[in-house]
Order: sequence, then structure tokens, then C-alpha cells
Amino acid sequence: MNYLSIPFSRKHADLIDVSTPHSTADIADSAITSAKLSFATYEKIYETTLSSNVTSITITGLDINSDKQYKLIINLKNGAGSGLFRIYVNNDTTATNYYEQRLLANDTTVTANRINDCYIDGVTVEAYVEIDIIRTNDGYILMFVKNSLNRGSSVYTGVRAISTAGTHTNLTQIDLVGSTSGLFGAGTRIMLFKISK
Repeated sequence: MNYLSIPFSRKHADLIDVSTPHSTADIADSAITSAKLSFATYEKIYETTLSSNVTSITITGLDINSDKQYKLIINLKNGAGSGLFRIYVNNDTTATNYYEQRLLANDTTVTANRINDCYIDGVTVEAYVEIDIIRTNDGYILMFVKNSLNRGSSVYTGVRAISTAGTHTNLTQIDLVGSTSGLFGAGTRIMLFKISK
């Protein structure tokens, strides 16, 4: 019988040749491990929800050479009512040691510019900020920032690429520093993920 000439339906499922199963080389030992299930996924390594307003947040004990890439997610409630925040690495809090290319869209207004700085502005009420971080082969720290700023009819968006001006042998610390006192308001949630191995 020529099985290919028969219109396929569920009642013909038993005619499909399954005598040669697909390769199971990746799990040939019959063991399912987290490493086999977590390819290209993220593992959470830091989380905090603020109980009071703070001006800055520091995350230490990092090792990007081992972890390869970080994803930082910030659900921000502005406790100051105005201002912006900067992201620094390796305790280098000199803003001019960073460059940023920005593209912002607010209603029909789209703006783009490059600045010698490293800030995320426009966070007057609430914001969702997602930052992917890598160290390049030559040692620059690159950050790609996606954000949804404010809420309701005032919502707008932006993308930013931030680079260190110089090179780093590793990334061991991240600092988020507000421009106004108490910018990171109570309820702000911050999570940091690394690539699972």
C-alpha cells in the first residue's frame, strides 16, 4: 500500500512509520538534568523589593566572565516624583566614562541623540526597564536598555545603547544611582538574571 496516497487524518495516525525513533543522543543516559533543560534560559541570581525609598542600589559579587551575560529588570516606582537614574559598573561613578545612544518615542515625537553619560530619564511616575549587559571580547561593557516609561495616556518608550568609554577585565558590581533623593520608591522591584549553563 502506498501510504503517501492516502489523505491524512487522525484515523490514519497508526500508519505512520515510527520504527526508527529520532536521535536521543543528548539524553542518551536517560537522565534529565537542569543543564539539558536550560539551554539559552536565564537563572535569577538577585532580587529585591524595596520597603522604603532609597537613592541608590548596589549589586555586588558578580562575575560576567563566568556568567557571560546579565539581564537586569527594574519595575520602578518613583519615590521622588521627578529625576532620572544612572547605571554604573565596577564602582566607576564618573558619568563621562560612559557613552549612550538614545531613541525615544513620545506620541508622535521621536528623538535620537548621543550623549557622554549613562542615564535613564523620563521616570516621573512608574517605569519598566530591561537592561541586557555583556562584556565584549575587547573588554567594553555594553548595555542595551529597553524601557516603558510612565503609564496610562502618558506612556512612552525608548531604547538606549550604553557603552563604557574604556575597557574592563570583568564586571563585578552594578550601581543604580538616582539623581534625586529617594528616587527608587517603596515597592520598586529589581531582579538580575544570568545565562544558565
